[in-house]
Amino acid sequence: MSNMSYCRFQNTTKDLEDCYEALQSIMDGEETISNDELRALKNLLELCKDITDSFEFEDIKEELKLTKQRLKEEGDEEE
Repeated sequence: MSNMSYCRFQNTTKDLEDCYEALQSIMDGEETISNDELRALKNLLELCKDITDSFEFEDIKEELKLTKQRLKEEGDEEE
């Protein structure tokens, strides 16, 4: 199920924290995963790398600030 746009990053962060903890357990030899999960893990790590290589948080914050300013100037945003 996909996340609602207003909370997708909050929900995904919680899920990634769970994955991080699971990875720690795997690396400590406390947990194993199936081949399907291993393939999904590989895809997840590649996606996380793509995200971190493509986006800088400060750039995103600046773009959002500019977008809000443009909307405000156009009268599309309530104060």
